Parts: sequence; structure tokens; C-alpha cells
Amino acid sequence: MKNQRIKKRAIVIFVALVCFFAVSAGEAEAQTLFGDINKTVSLTSTPRIPGSNEEVLIEINSVLANLGTSLITWYVNDRIVLSGYGEQRISVRTGNPGSASVIRVSILSAGSVLEASMVIRPTIADVIWEADTYTPPFYRGKALPSTESKIKLWAVPDIRSDSGARVSSNNLVYEWRINGLPVREISGYGKNAAFIQSGYLGQSNVAEVVARTSDGVISASGKSYYQIVEPWLVFYEKNSLTGILFNTMLGNDVRLSKGDSIILRAVPYFFDRDALQGSNAAYTWKLDRDIIDRGTSPSYEISISSGENAAVSGITVEYDIDIEDRLLQSASQKINVRYDE
Repeated sequence: MKNQRIKKRAIVIFVALVCFFAVSAGEAEAQTLFGDINKTVSLTSTPRIPGSNEEVLIEINSVLANLGTSLITWYVNDRIVLSGYGEQRISVRTGNPGSASVIRVSILSAGSVLEASMVIRPTIADVIWEADTYTPPFYRGKALPSTESKIKLWAVPDIRSDSGARVSSNNLVYEWRINGLPVREISGYGKNAAFIQSGYLGQSNVAEVVARTSDGVISASGKSYYQIVEPWLVFYEKNSLTGILFNTMLGNDVRLSKGDSIILRAVPYFFDRDALQGSNAAYTWKLDRDIIDRGTSPSYEISISSGENAAVSGITVEYDIDIEDRLLQSASQKINVRYDE
């Protein structure tokens, strides 16, 4: 009887030891897997390069965890902002450039806790464009690009270091795209400004830039849209005392009393500056379709008198500008000068 009790105790002890080592081995295996499983969880942001003071969508990606049935807890700067089963995404609003938001997620899945984190540092890059086209003095609007004209681009990035100091724009690497296509010749280290050739009439254009630190850790992006217009001509009256009356554009007709005269001033808008002043520009005045003056030097003024011939009721004045090596850099304007009796 005593021997049987000893055997039973030995069996119980043996079973207990087996269970203990089995549990210990299981715990050791779970701890080992924890580190490996964590690597299968990641976070992505949309947009990929967040700007300042905008909404960013953060999503979890995992190839092992069943996210739909897992308890997911989201932290922003160590504060719980969302917790629940299957909560696979959150929306976070970024701060000003230089601020940082630490996003962390904890996933309870099949008895294991998985974690992932990311830091959002909002950046911004403004893209400024300026058309190198002609506008007259006192013109209050923006010079617009015309077909085959030059456009200057500037990138103004705001990228901050961990200390909050703004990184110099000269120390960044720039990648420029025009209408989605990379332009390598204007991209590179310190290339925050560039000249490009404009597109074609009616085409909607976009200039985009991505500015990165030299190590590629921090980046900023921006874009700007511009529309191509036609170059055109406008007639103004030139007063002998006050000069050109830029406040009033002349229409299709102007009337002169008998014996009166008028000085017409033709003013170009949105021609490429270099082309307008180059040797390939041709300037032509016509009266009733007859060429009275043609040359490569700009002659923008003509004087018209009503005359004494009562049989003549008026005259059509035309001015043309043509850039011979740029077919679409041209414009023509007409005005009818009517003589009153």
C-alpha cells in the first residue's frame, strides 16, 4: 500500500514537471515570436508627405494579425485617442512645421501584444512661378505665360530639424516635375529655382517639387498650377500733355471730328521678353491693309488725322507683331478710325 502511494506521488510530480517545462517552453517561444511578429506590423500615412495643419489618415498593415477581431488601441503623443476591436485607422491633424506627432498603436491579437509606431513631422514647400513675359508700366495684374515663353520657378520649403531650426533651402535636394514628368536638368542639390519653357495654349499645367534633406529622412512637397494664354495687343490713346492713357483701352472704333487727330499707342501683353526685344521680331503698321511701316525695331505709335477729304469716312489701322522663330508668339490688332462730318 505504501509503495503504491509513493508511485502515485512520483507520477504526479513527474506530470507536474512535464507541464511546468511545457509551459515554460511555450512562454519562451511566445516571447521569441513577439519580436518577430512585431516586424510584420507597420503604419502608413496618406498623404505620404503630410503638410502642416492638415488631416492625415494613418492605417495599420499586417500580414499575420487578424486586425478585424483584434483589440486595437491608438496613442498620439502617449495619449489614447481611440480603442476598440477592428479599429484599423485613425485621422490625425498635423501641427505647424517643426512640430512632431508620435503615433503608436497597440494590437492585442491571439494573446500577444503587437506594437508599431511612426513620427509625423509636417513640412511644406510652396511653389511660386513667374512668367518672363512683357506687361506695360502700372499693370496691376500678374504677368501670364504664353506659348513658348519662359517661366521661372521657385521652391520655398519649410523643413525643420529635430531642434526646430529651419533647414536652409540651399542644403536640400530638389526633384522637379512638370505635368507629372520628372525634369532632371533642373533637379538636384540646392536647385530651388529654375527656368522652364511653357506649354501650349489651353493646356492646364502643374509644377511640382519634392525637397529632401541630404540623408533623405525628411522631405516636403508642393505644387502650383498655371494656365497658358495668347499674347495680345491693346490700343491706347496717347495724349500730348498727359502721356499714354493706360486707364482706358480703346475699343474697335474711335471717332474723330473734322480736322482732329489722334496718336494710337499699341501695347503688347504677355510676349516673351527676350523674343520681343530680339532680332527675330517683326513690327508692322497697316492702313487699310497697306503696309506703311515694317521693321525689327519696335515702333508702337502712329498718328492719324481726319483729313480734309469729305469722301473718306474713315480708315482701318492694324498693328502686327510676329516672332519669326516662334510661330505662336504673334498677335494682331485692328481699330477703325471714323471721321465725323
